[in-house]
Amino acid sequence: MLIITNKTDIYAGALDAIESDFSLAADPESGHGLDELQLKIEQGDGKLLNDIGLLKALSFGIRHGRLRIVEVEEARSGEK
Repeated sequence: MLIITNKTDIYAGALDAIESDFSLAADPESGHGLDELQLKIEQGDGKLLNDIGLLKALSFGIRHGRLRIVEVEEARSGEK
């Protein structure tokens, strides 16, 4: 029997935060860069390190078939 558990909430915040950090680092006008992310890691920024840990867990789970990313679409009226 296949048991499906929605884990979206666990990973969504981490993905949003990491996407934001990298988008800022990639934007030369933002004044933020990869050096700033490296400094946060070296200083033990708990939130960033936790987000990195969640990203690693997500990657591991997908690689080993324990996690899947699915797209959910609402059925249009009249469709099942």
